[in-house]
Amino acid sequence: MAGDRYNLFYNPLFKKTGQQALDSDSCTLDYRGDGTLGMLPVSNASLGGYAVFNAPVTPGGTYVFSFSVRCASGVYPVTDIRIGHMLTIRTAASMTDTGGTVNIVELGAPDHEGAYTVRFTVPTGVSFVSIYLRGSQSQNVAFSNPLLELASTYDAAVAAGGGVYPVLFNGGTRPE
Repeated sequence: MAGDRYNLFYNPLFKKTGQQALDSDSCTLDYRGDGTLGMLPVSNASLGGYAVFNAPVTPGGTYVFSFSVRCASGVYPVTDIRIGHMLTIRTAASMTDTGGTVNIVELGAPDHEGAYTVRFTVPTGVSFVSIYLRGSQSQNVAFSNPLLELASTYDAAVAAGGGVYPVLFNGGTRPE
């Protein structure tokens, strides 16, 4: 089963050399290369910043996206997350399009430090999604362990006791 698992997130270690995210200019993205992406708000930001990563998907496919979040202040819930959602997954027209307007799934502001997981089904006719991670307007937020995987392989691994992260692929460059 391990050979069938792939992390479809293009830059899971958040390396500066990986696929870079579009950001909002309301934050500075800190690619630490150790599996952590820091979002540091800029002075006088009116909104928390965001980073957008695109990924290819199968139309009609069901996926799991999981990640971890940590706020520097240790104070939860984080109430000043842009638009109130730390995660939004939207449809996209291509790997470079971030203007998609159809939200597939949203996850509210973090109420604890640690892992979050969402499950979603891609609409028919959609081959790409944009994954928006949003930071705070007043405190540093760190995202880590991003995993985008087919729900079928994720569920099978969890049921077999193999954990939530792929055995075959646990970072670096996504296999082609």
